[in-house]
Amino acid sequence: AGFVGHFTLAPAGTPTEQLTRRNKAGGDTLIAFAVLHVFSFAVFWGPTPWVYLGESFPLRIRPKGIALGSATNWLWNFLLSFFAPRIAERIGPLILLIFFGMLLFGYVYVYLFIPETKGMTLEEVDELYRSGVKPWNSASWKPHLSEEAHLKVHQGRPSQAEKVSSEKSGVDDVQEVETKV
Repeated sequence: AGFVGHFTLAPAGTPTEQLTRRNKAGGDTLIAFAVLHVFSFAVFWGPTPWVYLGESFPLRIRPKGIALGSATNWLWNFLLSFFAPRIAERIGPLILLIFFGMLLFGYVYVYLFIPETKGMTLEEVDELYRSGVKPWNSASWKPHLSEEAHLKVHQGRPSQAEKVSSEKSGVDDVQEVETKV
C-alpha cells in the first residue's frame, strides 16, 4: 500500500482539477488498504495482547504483570497516535512501510517468543513456562501434571480410567460412579 501511494498519488497541495485518473485510483487503493489493515488488525492482532496478558504470567505475579502489560500497551498506543501523524506529514504514504516492517517484526517475535497455549488451563500454562519449552515446539508439548493434579483441576469429573473400567464392568458400576460425582 505504501508503494501504491508513493507512486500513484499526486504531490501534496495539487489542485483537484489537475488530478489524473491514476492519482484518483491510487488514492482509492490506499484508502482500501488502510480500511483492510484496520479491519484485519481489529479482528486478529488487536485483542491478542489482552488475551496474552491474562494467561502468560505465572500465578504468583499475574496481577502485577497484567497491570504493567496494560499500562505498557496504552503507552505505546499513545506514542503511536501522537507521532504517526507527524511522521506521515514528512514521509507521506511511505509510513505504511514502517507499519509493514513492524508487522514482519511482530511475526518473527511471535514465532520465536510466544508459546502456543491453546486448550491449556492456567496451571498447565504455568508448567509450560517452567519447563523451558521453545515456543516453536510448544504446539506439540503435553503437560506432565500427575493424574492427581488433573483431578484437583477438574474436580468431580471421573477420570478416563474410571470411565473405561465402568464400561467394562457393567451398568451398575456406571451408576455407582455417577452417584459419587
